[in-house]
Amino acid sequence: MWSLCHLSFETLIATLEIEAAEAGKSIRKARRSFTNYKNKMIALRRRDGTITAFRKAMEKIIHDYYSDLFDSHVHLPSYEIKEDGYVVPPVLPFEIRHAISSVKNRTARARSGQEKIRTSEEPSASPRKHTGLAFFTLPV
Repeated sequence: MWSLCHLSFETLIATLEIEAAEAGKSIRKARRSFTNYKNKMIALRRRDGTITAFRKAMEKIIHDYYSDLFDSHVHLPSYEIKEDGYVVPPVLPFEIRHAISSVKNRTARARSGQEKIRTSEEPSASPRKHTGLAFFTLPV
């Protein structure tokens, strides 16, 4: 069964490549387009390890994941208002400029107790790489 499916899959890809070549289009783009089309997300693994296949639950998992990813866990103190009405921000602009200029390119500060993360040491890293969620796909 698998070899028959695999054979028909390879035949379909070859047909798409031939059609793209005859039309003068990019074979690589045609193959990538088909690859993106054929995979469907059928289930997601939650943080506690359970797997769900319900669409609403999967949407909530994705929403929660990206909300937590971009949520700031650094809570700054509120502004201090002096007697003369002058507002002192918790972080001064020159402190922000200094912090930004002191960070080396292509590095990220790790949490305390962890090593510094360097993206340049990962040649396979790409902006499309998402490792936070476990995706289960099924060829159609």
